[in-house]
Amino acid sequence: MSDYETRFDAALSELEVAGIWRSNAQPPYVWVMRSVGLHPRLPHYLPFWRAALGQGLFFGAFWGLIMYATTWGPQNMPMGVMLVSSVIAGAFFGLFMALYYKHCRRRYNLSDWKDLHSAPKGEFAG
Repeated sequence: MSDYETRFDAALSELEVAGIWRSNAQPPYVWVMRSVGLHPRLPHYLPFWRAALGQGLFFGAFWGLIMYATTWGPQNMPMGVMLVSSVIAGAFFGLFMALYYKHCRRRYNLSDWKDLHSAPKGEFAG
């Protein structure tokens, strides 16, 4: 088993011990990235800026496309307004998701990614 797989499995175990739902611990984009051969970290183990940027970019792009297809396109909204709206929505979403993951790391005393090996730290006592 590779170093990445060992850490990934240890992270999932640690999140399970903490009581974090698997759907929260391993969102769909992680499954998609892994299925195409990439090695993403679980979001709870990302640095703040990477969590904010990744979540914000994904949400902003996806939300912007949905809004264009359902609302903005038929209303002939200017492209600049659509882009600014998508960037603002993505920035807020990314910021709040990164804050959520940071809060979970502190609350459940999660390990750093580099410190994950095979066994979780232990039962959450809080």
